Amino acid sequence: MEHTISSLKNRLLFLSTASFALTPLLGYAIAVDFGMIDPATLFSWPGGILLIATSLVLLLGQSLHFIRYLNPITRWLEQHPDQSTLPEIFNQRLNNFSDNYWGVFLIYALSVPTIQHWYGLYPENTTAYTSLLHFILLQLVIAIMTGLPGYLLSLSTLGRLAHHIGHTQVHVSMKSKMLLIGAFLPVLCTTILLRYYWWQTGFLPTEILLIWLLMSMMSFALTLLMIRGLNQ
Repeated sequence: MEHTISSLKNRLLFLSTASFALTPLLGYAIAVDFGMIDPATLFSWPGGILLIATSLVLLLGQSLHFIRYLNPITRWLEQHPDQSTLPEIFNQRLNNFSDNYWGVFLIYALSVPTIQHWYGLYPENTTAYTSLLHFILLQLVIAIMTGLPGYLLSLSTLGRLAHHIGHTQVHVSMKSKMLLIGAFLPVLCTTILLRYYWWQTGFLPTEILLIWLLMSMMSFALTLLMIRGLNQ
């Protein structure tokens, strides 16, 4: 049992760390491809280097957090091997996994673009505030899309872990997972395309926005109908 729990802890650490490590790489790769930033400025001093340093510090913080995330629970299990259920404080700790996982993604999406624009690392043909808004929106979408697979796999890992530590509460229901994959993810994908069009043209026609809203509503409606069918 101890070996199994240790293996699941390592898997959870890998998923949470690797998911975040990909976020700045993909986020800035897409930003460069969209023409939102000159790749040469990413290695300039001090702005570019500070962006890299900030991302690395956040990655280190994510790693250290999840290295210690399950330690209080495993220590309690070692001290109380005959107990079949966890104390409420540890159940609450596991139930807060989503906040712990997504917190660093949100900090990244808000702080890194802000630092970037503080040092003037944005195209000359756009204003700082407009570029900052575009960049934050892009990084938020990329962060969610990059982190979502790792998040779902981490929930699966916690589900396997629950069988060994006496945790009986469900973190995210199957219906919520279906809503994430069937509705939320397609909306994010189309949002990137919408975002690219907005950046390239400098404006967003009403008809395109309405089409995007209609497609998003249809995606959510079809997914909700599928979820409703599961109850019958």
